Amino acid sequence: MPRFTPYPRGFVLSPDPIDTQRLPPHYRASWIVDAWHFAHDPIREPALAVDEATGWFVLVHGTCFAVGDEDVADVAPWLLAKCLRSESEFLDALDVLAGRHVVVTGDPTGATVYQDAAGARSLYYSPAARLVASHAHLVQDIAPHPPTPPELGPTTVTATWDLTPWDGILALLPNHRLDLDSWRTQRFFPRRSNAYAQWPVEQRLDLLEALWHRELDALTAAFDDIAVSVTGGSDSRVVLALSRPHLPALKGFTYTARRDDEGNAWTRSLSRDERLVRQLLDIVPMRHEFFVHGDKSAPVGAELTELLRRNSLGNHGRWLIPHYNRSLPGDDVIHLRGNAFEIARGYYGPTRDNDTVDEVRRVFTEKAAQRLADGSRAELTDRQRDHVDSLLERLGYQEELWGYHRLDLFYWEYRCGRWLAEMLNENDVSFDTVMPVNVRAILEILLSFDLEDRAAGVAFAELINRTFPVLNFVGKNDDRNLYEQVRDAHDSGTRSDGSAWLEAGMRVVGEDGTVLEDGVAADQADLQLPLRHFVPGRAAARRIGRPAGPGTLTFRFHSPYVSPLAREKFIYRLRVNGQVLAEVDGAAWAEMSYVTVHNLGAEDTVDVNVAALATMTRPSWSTATRAYLDHLRFTAREADGPVRVATSNPYTQYPVLTDEAGVALRDPGLVSTGPTQTGAGSP
Repeated sequence: MPRFTPYPRGFVLSPDPIDTQRLPPHYRASWIVDAWHFAHDPIREPALAVDEATGWFVLVHGTCFAVGDEDVADVAPWLLAKCLRSESEFLDALDVLAGRHVVVTGDPTGATVYQDAAGARSLYYSPAARLVASHAHLVQDIAPHPPTPPELGPTTVTATWDLTPWDGILALLPNHRLDLDSWRTQRFFPRRSNAYAQWPVEQRLDLLEALWHRELDALTAAFDDIAVSVTGGSDSRVVLALSRPHLPALKGFTYTARRDDEGNAWTRSLSRDERLVRQLLDIVPMRHEFFVHGDKSAPVGAELTELLRRNSLGNHGRWLIPHYNRSLPGDDVIHLRGNAFEIARGYYGPTRDNDTVDEVRRVFTEKAAQRLADGSRAELTDRQRDHVDSLLERLGYQEELWGYHRLDLFYWEYRCGRWLAEMLNENDVSFDTVMPVNVRAILEILLSFDLEDRAAGVAFAELINRTFPVLNFVGKNDDRNLYEQVRDAHDSGTRSDGSAWLEAGMRVVGEDGTVLEDGVAADQADLQLPLRHFVPGRAAARRIGRPAGPGTLTFRFHSPYVSPLAREKFIYRLRVNGQVLAEVDGAAWAEMSYVTVHNLGAEDTVDVNVAALATMTRPSWSTATRAYLDHLRFTAREADGPVRVATSNPYTQYPVLTDEAGVALRDPGLVSTGPTQTGAGSP
């Protein structure tokens, strides 16, 4: 049933007696080995194992299953046995734990706190108050702290590493443990090179599937109802494919927009999800329900709003909570999500050349610095800079990381360990949530693939192909299914009448025109700026081929992304002989545009490019640059003047070009071209 009590599924831990008057009234409190005061929401009892000879103990609280090759009925005594043998065995055991949980090890004199692999169970601590708790507000309820100094900048979960709105209340991050003697954190992963990188691909995927199926077996045995989020994206598709044997036992849900609400990019994305999911439901044996944004039959209400405000530092989808409560009202419900797959997707653009502390600092600055009125980011404040430098050292980014890319770890710890954890706290009012990929061994396997393969999603496509191949047929974030995508890429009837064509592959150029890469493939598009080149001055270009001779070129151009908030991040340009004759902001227009280039000479070359105007680090920005060119046609005719360019896009600009003396060569939309001319607008 819905948990209309504060901090559901939460806990508090301290070496000192906790003032029970400040605890949620329904929490139960007890002592562990007469040394550690532990209080928790009684919806889930902790598992405790104690070695009477040494006083050593292991406490596990939350959803936790061991999914390695050992048969484990009770996780706490199993972990205790590992711990008593060696730290190495204990840490290896943590690598095969699934779920969302906290693990505490220690004896009457000291203890250490660990999270699940992705930090899905948020953990906050205050060295001054000697408190650890599941929720930042819960620490503040028990031991009030002053606000975090404003000169440290934003303290939202999307803009900081370990800060909270309260000075002295900090977040524990994935891959780190908290020592309750010193109240300091220490990195414990990675602790060796990725062993899976040397395994054959088939063997890696075999192990991943085995770990996943053991986890789903445990979840279906432990819970009456299992819900799964279903979207039109890739992560959701992998969850469905790997969970195929269990699909009849799952209940899927998808949130969507009202039929009359497609007014912005978010609601259009929801509507596309609904269309794709309806295709999936034709082949997936699953109970399913759509939750409609704007459905007033399930209001949030003031009581629930206040409860959610205290439960989470974030605000992801609070309108969904009443829908969850109405659709899945039982106490024994678990919710599956696919988000943590993002850890292995290279979201912050890792390359072989940017595995540096400076690059981590740069990306953090892009995310955390204050946004100015013009949309740019301010420099970090002195306090922020000092804090970041201290964190980079304290979190071990300066140390040997055994071949793991710093930007991968940064995304894992900075993004998933904060934003994702708080999103799950928001859902706790309805049900507990686990991510089946949230097993460190699974994440290690996915991170063992080459950077290029990870950027292309090779492992994910292979997993679908091995387990439920027909799911690869339905488009991922694309209304077209696989056949339609292939058809549209090769059907000369729509691509071209044969008189003009796109030359194979893109060419990526630098600010001075130097070719950085050639023959680059776009992802499901004709033109796209790769994330690794999303820095000012770089552009991806696609040349349009045609027969020799003068004439007129026409084609249709479509860039589906539009957002007023995303202006001045990238730009599309039409060039003749390297001169920019027309350009348009990449986020300005999402409709089809019809382009004419008239009076082309026999030797003139034409290309379309997309150029970066700002440095962007999220893969979604590269996706936003996708563009499509079709209906290419070249009509031979003698030129009757200078080149003329016209488009139906109302946001198109026509730069005025000048000769070497500074004299304008054309009116807007016109230019005299020739192989010897130069223009100032080339990327």
